[in-house]
Amino acid sequence: MKKSVFASAIALVALVAPAPAAAVAGSMDAPAPTPSPVVAEPVSDWSGAYAGLILGTGDSTTDFDGFRLTLDHGIYGAFAGYSHDMGDIVLSAEISYERVSVDSFEDLDRYDLVVRAGYDLGQVQPYVSLGVARLELPDTPAEPGVSIGIGADLKVSEKFTLGAEYRYSEFNDEYLGMSDWSMSAGSLLIRGAYHF
Repeated sequence: MKKSVFASAIALVALVAPAPAAAVAGSMDAPAPTPSPVVAEPVSDWSGAYAGLILGTGDSTTDFDGFRLTLDHGIYGAFAGYSHDMGDIVLSAEISYERVSVDSFEDLDRYDLVVRAGYDLGQVQPYVSLGVARLELPDTPAEPGVSIGIGADLKVSEKFTLGAEYRYSEFNDEYLGMSDWSMSAGSLLIRGAYHF
């Protein structure tokens, strides 16, 4: 009798024991990993109107019948424009006014109308530009010219950009009212803009 009771007790323990062991084993399993949230990269859009200020320096070379004169100049001014971001390519149209200080001469007024083609790299936009220019000096006919440029803008924020540009300009034939003169100029410009 005692043997059967003892055997029954052992059988009962054997049946009950695996359940707590399984429960304990299950509780020791590592929790299922929680998927990390996907953070979308911010999309930078260059479209819209903008306006800003220019500071620059450079030199100009004037030629006439074998005679050449090279002068340094400083530049300050303002510009405004509009950009259209088409994905990879950014097209812009811009107008600017600059005051040009030339060694030993009166200051010149310069007006530019420029189109730009840039590449959207997100926070940076390298570009090339092509434009027409107009120089004005008191008591002298206005002088038309052309310019090409290469530069890049950097987004400090979505509202502010800083940029640098090298611009080459040519004015021919009637420079400052004197026939058969020509002038070329190279300028390094620093630009700061607010985007509306």
